Amino acid sequence: MGSIGSTSMKAFYLIAALLTIAFSPLNGQDVDAGPMDQQEPRYAMACPLVDIDFYGYDIDEYHGVASWHDCGIICNLTTACKFWTWNNSHGMDHPDHHRCLLKSSDQGLVNGGGISGQKGCM
Repeated sequence: MGSIGSTSMKAFYLIAALLTIAFSPLNGQDVDAGPMDQQEPRYAMACPLVDIDFYGYDIDEYHGVASWHDCGIICNLTTACKFWTWNNSHGMDHPDHHRCLLKSSDQGLVNGGGISGQKGCM
């Protein structure tokens, strides 16, 4: 699982923001993604979904992610990511505080515990 170190976090977010701006005409769509790689939402999805967790289907996780916006940017820059959940519901010392989980599916949608979105929700 990936982890963003505090010393490189600012540089990572700056690069992620610049790349997001550079690739924004794609609207979160992967140019080279084939039909098997595309997971379309089963319903019209708000951006973001508050108090929603996409449980399971994790492809990667990052700790120390400052906001749901940053989690959405990380998903947008990750080819395999189709959905994400950002968890900020625990205390500062809890390992799940500011955790971004990248997802391959929204099949595990449950109420409570996070802020979630689909690729392109930033």
